[in-house]
Amino acid sequence: MRSARVELRRNEKSGASAVVTLDTARDRLTAYRTVKAEIVETVVLEPRRFRMKGTYLQGTDLKLRLEYNVQVGGTKASLVEVCDGQILWTWHRIGTVQRVTRRNVRQILSARESNGRTDHNTLITELGLGGLPGLLASIQQSVLLDKQWEQSAGDRTLVVIAGGWKDSFRNRVAPSETPDKALPQWVPDRIRVYFEQDSLFPRRILYLKRDAANILHPMVKLDFEEVEWNGDLDNEQFTFIPPAKVVAEDITQAYIKQFSKQPPAAAAPVN
Repeated sequence: MRSARVELRRNEKSGASAVVTLDTARDRLTAYRTVKAEIVETVVLEPRRFRMKGTYLQGTDLKLRLEYNVQVGGTKASLVEVCDGQILWTWHRIGTVQRVTRRNVRQILSARESNGRTDHNTLITELGLGGLPGLLASIQQSVLLDKQWEQSAGDRTLVVIAGGWKDSFRNRVAPSETPDKALPQWVPDRIRVYFEQDSLFPRRILYLKRDAANILHPMVKLDFEEVEWNGDLDNEQFTFIPPAKVVAEDITQAYIKQFSKQPPAAAAPVN
């Protein structure tokens, strides 16, 4: 019994360390003037497996550009997401079908803050603004981190944090979950984030699923390669011109209405 208690204390301390690591990594990421990287995403949804490749550019003040290309069978698809700090454009293409949407992110953020929500990271996550800062904020909001360890990768040392979903997230995706609390097949059970030891830049984000034997297997793997930060990026790269003959759908008001229906978060007690 004594050894079990020691193990529990170790895990709790490891979980607290993981939270600090994620906080520090997110702060460093938002402090970069620019970030440029190649992205490789590997998805395993049996019996299908596919890889998506793309580029990621991050500037200051919410500027970003994310481009993905994928081919599944004979169908080509792509995603382009561009924000100049004011308007977030999203362009989906699946075969010959295209859709373009625009969101005034500043207007949405202002409306959300007026409704009593001032946590910037939460606002970015709820807005659906792409990019690594938003992704790390989403993990912080939805995942209960419980482990941290170091792992060698060639000549580098990585800091790995891991956890499972918080109850608030589980209840949203599986409100009528089974008695053994199993999540749907399309929802991963665990998440790991692999950071460079010195810079704490996230090199890999791994989503894992348990099989019938309770063994974890990769479900989605997101790798950031050829990473450069604080380099020079042309502001034109954060400009988007909708393709001809495709009518852009403005979904700004839909987001504002969605936020206005939600009650403001209760203030934390002051001790």
